[in-house]
Amino acid sequence: MNQILPDDIQPLPLFLENRTIFQKEILAVKKQRRLQVGPFMTVLFENKKTLLWQIQEMVRIEKGGAEQILDEIEAYTPMIPQMREIVATLLIEIDDPELRKHLLGQLGHVDEKVSLEIGEESIFAKSTDDHPRTTEEGKTSAVHFIKFFLTPDQMKNFEDLSEKVILKVAHPHYDYAEELPNTMRTALIEDLKTSLGKDHS
Repeated sequence: MNQILPDDIQPLPLFLENRTIFQKEILAVKKQRRLQVGPFMTVLFENKKTLLWQIQEMVRIEKGGAEQILDEIEAYTPMIPQMREIVATLLIEIDDPELRKHLLGQLGHVDEKVSLEIGEESIFAKSTDDHPRTTEEGKTSAVHFIKFFLTPDQMKNFEDLSEKVILKVAHPHYDYAEELPNTMRTALIEDLKTSLGKDHS
């Protein structure tokens, strides 16, 4: 199992000393993993490195020490890509508060309408979160945590850069699609290989 351990988290003084360097590195990593889908939705593909940064930042801000580190690891563990998984944070980003309220009220269960289109196959996202992200009134959250599980054949097709891969959102009130560029595919292919361990074929 791919996981984050307490020893992976740097002591706060050491992290603060090197934070500027780490921040520059993680911004470069995130840049090649950020996909804009339509006018208001961003998908950020996560891996162990991006999640480690997020935990370090939460500990830096809240200064909860060892107890917080354990809590953060538990919270982020479902986001760590396992075998042939692609994991992402889906963000609905709208500056205007009235428009944001209106659109979130229309986008109930939008996370269930997200898919990766690999050739002729559609792989629908699954939530990594046990907590519902849509209220009984139909209002959705601005943040969703999702993952896609690929079969061995789907992974092979994903690795074939001559084959298009498209991220699609097919919601009645938000219907957009965007092709993953090859630079992003290459980064995600490395994640997929890492998820299989050293003996992947």
